[in-house]
Amino acid sequence: THAFTVYAGHLGRLEGDAVQTFDPTSGNVAGAGYSQRAGAWTLGGQAIGVKGSSQVADHSAATLGAEYGGIGTLVHDKAQAVSDDHGRLGAWLDGDVTSGRLRQRFGLFQLDPELEWSDAPMANDQRGAYWRGGYQMLRYTVSGGVDLLQTNLRDDPSRGATRSASVYGTASLRIDRNLTVGGGFTYQAL
Repeated sequence: THAFTVYAGHLGRLEGDAVQTFDPTSGNVAGAGYSQRAGAWTLGGQAIGVKGSSQVADHSAATLGAEYGGIGTLVHDKAQAVSDDHGRLGAWLDGDVTSGRLRQRFGLFQLDPELEWSDAPMANDQRGAYWRGGYQMLRYTVSGGVDLLQTNLRDDPSRGATRSASVYGTASLRIDRNLTVGGGFTYQAL
């Protein structure tokens, strides 16, 4: 299947709970996107332009992405890259693989300093990697993970920097339908 989207309009935000209203803010946005599903693959791209926003500088950007599998499938992987009109880049890969009772999720990402996308400020100036694993049986569950993060990629002295690694693990045992016991640990190195 193919999907083609084109949009343009004023920037704003939805407000309200039961009845929502659109509250215009400053600026305009326009964009176009295309995606195509072919078997287990979905491929797509999008371009966007923002002008006159009080939240972000005027910019245009584009992204390309690929996805294999789907939510709930045994293998579900995604890769995406984005670039703005100042040559700043971002890319990430996320994977989710299930084999029997073992589920593993993992990813890598890199977002250049001052990378812009869309009409809201985004987290940027960072790179990292993660892995999460879990093994589940009827009575017990064991899970763990590793996270690596680095910020302030260009060592700008006017900004704080983080370089960290953390590891965690949990385990639980179901004694009966009313009682489960477990524990966990977390270790973080800065």
